[in-house]
Amino acid sequence: MISVFVIIGWLNNDGNMHRKFLITPLLVLSLSLGLSACGVGDPASSAANSNPLSVAPINSQLEYQLLSLEKKYDADISVSAVDVATGKSINYRSTDRYLYASTAKVFAVAAFLEQSTDSEKQQRLSWTKDDVDQAGYAPVTGQHLEHGLTAMEVAEAAIRDSDNAAMNLILEKIGGPSGFDDWLRSLGDETSEVVNQEPKLNIATPGSDADTTTTAAFSSNLAELFQDDHLSPHHRETLLEWMTGNEITRTLSPAGAPDGWNIADKSGGSGALRNDIAIATAPTGGNVALSVFTRKVDQNADYEDELVADATRVVLHEAEKLGFGS
Repeated sequence: MISVFVIIGWLNNDGNMHRKFLITPLLVLSLSLGLSACGVGDPASSAANSNPLSVAPINSQLEYQLLSLEKKYDADISVSAVDVATGKSINYRSTDRYLYASTAKVFAVAAFLEQSTDSEKQQRLSWTKDDVDQAGYAPVTGQHLEHGLTAMEVAEAAIRDSDNAAMNLILEKIGGPSGFDDWLRSLGDETSEVVNQEPKLNIATPGSDADTTTTAAFSSNLAELFQDDHLSPHHRETLLEWMTGNEITRTLSPAGAPDGWNIADKSGGSGALRNDIAIATAPTGGNVALSVFTRKVDQNADYEDELVADATRVVLHEAEKLGFGS
């Protein structure tokens, strides 16, 4: 006799799909609705590999592990991992929509690096105390009200320190939320919807896709940044350096990385939501674009960094077995 997970799905009043888990003995190897929540494929097939109403086949170890984490933490998980060199992907509920929160700062800064001239990058920017107060979290810009910072220093603060006022200043440099949205479309991202700046982008609007994306879209975007027509090697190196070794993300994907893997990442969080996007470099030197989004079922609960770390560990172990990053 084999015990399997049975998933009951419902729509809460926040418009998001949630699941309950029952463990029940069944005299079958697997139970399926004809849909798969977890799969390996190329980016074009990602949508077919993610469906929140599916029941996990018992012989899918990866899916079983992720379902177990969802049960343990009483949370929803969405994951997409893309081998940058080959385009092969691992997807788990990767077309579910989530607020992207501060993970979007990676792409706003990438757009700034691509679009700005050298002189624009060294331009000294200024802002007011009201700008800082309205942004809500400004550990760097709040300390430099008198003399300001260069645009490059502001961009670094947006990534390393997740400074919200810095993000808004960078958004101004790239044409605001609409200009940022257009730039994402240039990467081939038809999914993400950029509407607000900080801090409003962290607030979900029931029935709206505003300021949301999917892990499939964000991992694809990360992989696109390794194409020279989107970001030069020099700018890519700068971006990855700013994403590496930061205190604010050490308990997330870096904590879950298997031995020998190096992580450059950017976190996002709001209430019950905790996200992390990363470039994970395998021991063999290849790169995997990884997005891990999580959301507690109880929307009044606080997020847990350990869930992101555990999901990262499970997915990168699977990626390693499949030869991702080789």
